[in-house]
Amino acid sequence: MDAGLTAAVPHAPNTNPKYRTQVQHQEQEQEQERQTLTQKRRFAQIETHNNNNNVNNDEELTGTGLGYSCSWVSNDNKTMMMHQRLMEMENQLLGERDDEERDAASTITNSEVYRTMERLMGPTQTPTPTQNQKPLTSSKQWLMEAASAISQGNLDAASKFLQILALRSFSNLNWNGKNITNSDQRFTASMISALKSRMQLPPHLPQQLFSVEHAESTRLLLHHCFCFNAAVTAANITILQSAFNIQNQKVNLSVVDFNIGNGMQYVQLLQLLSVNVNGMIAVVKITAVVFAERSFNMLETMVGPMLRQLALALGIVLLFNVVTLTSGIAELTRESLGCDADERLSVNFVFTLSKVPDESVLVGNPRDELLRRVKALAPCVVTLAEQEMNANTAPFTTRVAESCSYYAALFESIESYVFTDTVRVKIETGLSRKINNTIACEGRNRVERCEVFGKWRARMSMAGYELKTSTESICYQLAPPEGFSVKLDNGAVFFAWKGKALTFASAWH
Repeated sequence: MDAGLTAAVPHAPNTNPKYRTQVQHQEQEQEQERQTLTQKRRFAQIETHNNNNNVNNDEELTGTGLGYSCSWVSNDNKTMMMHQRLMEMENQLLGERDDEERDAASTITNSEVYRTMERLMGPTQTPTPTQNQKPLTSSKQWLMEAASAISQGNLDAASKFLQILALRSFSNLNWNGKNITNSDQRFTASMISALKSRMQLPPHLPQQLFSVEHAESTRLLLHHCFCFNAAVTAANITILQSAFNIQNQKVNLSVVDFNIGNGMQYVQLLQLLSVNVNGMIAVVKITAVVFAERSFNMLETMVGPMLRQLALALGIVLLFNVVTLTSGIAELTRESLGCDADERLSVNFVFTLSKVPDESVLVGNPRDELLRRVKALAPCVVTLAEQEMNANTAPFTTRVAESCSYYAALFESIESYVFTDTVRVKIETGLSRKINNTIACEGRNRVERCEVFGKWRARMSMAGYELKTSTESICYQLAPPEGFSVKLDNGAVFFAWKGKALTFASAWH
């Protein structure tokens, strides 16, 4: 009878605790599988809908590489569409909820949303992190994941990483569709553009670095950014210290420069000299060395007259010469420069040597060859100022990591110190070109090959130079603004933003 009663009630609950726990666990697993399948289906529908409407972030992120000038940021309709798409993805991934639940769910962080997106995309589109891997919560982590995918040849995964990063970084737009980007967002846009250029074929070419626009942005960078301007000032102070002859009541200064550009460094040098001349006769000779006739014409017709006019107004005798070495560095001698045997020479390498190819680019190693040729001139001082950045022979992923650390700090310092938007935009656009060249280019197409001071010191020592200690006094002559710092380390003066060294200046003989 008892057996029949038990059989007649097959769904009677089992009071065994172990059995109830096992059933609950099975039901939870089934519910998770059902939700996962539903979310995947919903995400596929969203992707199909977006593809049909040609919402392609990969194309819209191209252009100048800066967030505020991308077409999808500046266009109100596209901006709202992107913002709506992001919210739609979040709502779909979180599931259908009532208003109260939706408000509570809105507190979910971007990282959680996009980790869910990444998981739902599946392993064929984007590699999912392992259980031991930390979640991707910062722009740098997403950029490094994309760089790693590029280095492994997985361009589809890299594109997806960059697409997600773009959505995460540029979703906070106001209701008018106007961009409210900060320095980190603009830096991120530049990095995204550089990584996308890296994936393009044919390879990215560096012509923009030789444009008039880039020259102007470089001039503004040297003038407005403390770390760069201070490095130039430190080089000028070092050059002037070697020129004064107190006994003869005369200042004889002869400077050789291989990258004089628009001559603005020498505007500052002449102004510093006029303040410190104290009634002495000042004679300045500037020799600009070029390797192309086009540069010769520009210096002779624009830079030379401008410096002569300034020197005349300051009461300084100026001799400005342009020397063209058509056969290259091998022609470099005192005779070819028009310098006397007993003439005290100062050679200026301010943000110059990083643009000269080394042994990793050309077998002849023009960088070290130039240093040896300059050493043979027997200069009384050689000034060297460069960006403190390891981006020469470093592998691709290391260059990306170095660029993230370096340029994020530089963008932030510019935002804090340059208050005119038009000036800041030009400077940041130039930095975007530099980032693109560092990350997207290889071989001779990579024009800028920066190295940290330790490597420069080894290179200079191998060429026969000794480090001068006269730069110690410079730390006390340069008053950094808030957030910046000046520090003497290992014989060089470093200029930093919030502890991150961005440039250095040093003196050699």
